[in-house]
Amino acid sequence: MLIKKRSLRHDYESAREVLKYMAEREYRPNLVTYGVLALTCTNKAEALDLLNEMQAKSYRLSIEILGAMLCQACYHLSFNYVLELMEICVREKINPSKKFMSTLEEFIKKKCRRLLNSNELTKSQEIGFKNLKARYKTWIQEVEVDDAENAHPWQQFQEKNEQDTKYYKWKDGARFKPRHASFFRVKTSRKHLKKNKK
Repeated sequence: MLIKKRSLRHDYESAREVLKYMAEREYRPNLVTYGVLALTCTNKAEALDLLNEMQAKSYRLSIEILGAMLCQACYHLSFNYVLELMEICVREKINPSKKFMSTLEEFIKKKCRRLLNSNELTKSQEIGFKNLKARYKTWIQEVEVDDAENAHPWQQFQEKNEQDTKYYKWKDGARFKPRHASFFRVKTSRKHLKKNKK
């Protein structure tokens, strides 16, 4: 939580210092910690350092961490950083999520084109943008978008068998029987017995 608060304040150095405090107290950072630390990676070198540290601690890279890094790369207009994240997806065989793809497409199709049309990009950024567009066309065919977000959250816990597909039909068509329709009360009530005697 402390790392996230410092990251959202754009105080990235002090957010990374929390790892040192954790090491002093012999706490081991978990995957969520690295996910929040991904928000502090403003350039390619910092991102690669974080990924190497994750590998050293034997954590597997996730698309959520790459997505946090992609947001930083897009915000800082770092085309080499974006290209590296795309290559990591291919190299590590990580399927990008729909959110990752929408962030990337919005960056390429809207933000960069708007900056290019208004002549706000430098020459090196224009070259980086052209390289990114060219690589994106081939990259999109190499990766497969993960559709797990469309699945129901409980889908992973559901068991599949034939009985689940069969539905039980109630004899009278209603699931809950009204209270007054109990046959036991009708047969044993005194009113019912008096009516039958007459």
